[in-house]
Amino acid sequence: MRKEKPPVTLQDIEEWLEGWEESLRWIASMCDYEEYDYDLSKREDLDEALREYGDEPLPAALTERIARADQHFRDITEESDRCVWSDSRKYDRERYWYYYRWPLHLR
Repeated sequence: MRKEKPPVTLQDIEEWLEGWEESLRWIASMCDYEEYDYDLSKREDLDEALREYGDEPLPAALTERIARADQHFRDITEESDRCVWSDSRKYDRERYWYYYRWPLHLR
């Protein structure tokens, strides 16, 4: 019998956001290609937690913090047609927008 996953809590989202914020520090400090995909997986983890959280609105402060982190990521990267993962068909560009950005120092 499969164990049912517990529901995602605000604390879970905050923890995933902290992981994303930590990854941004690594991305900004000249990470390499091998580290970059791992760092981006932290954003996907946050994305999944947000989807699992459901339709209940997040507190404004948390929403703003996510927006600030994402904007910081946009500031230290540039949009690209090239997906970080070799199989781009698996990653819809709209949903996984962060996988279609590259750090300015890895151009």
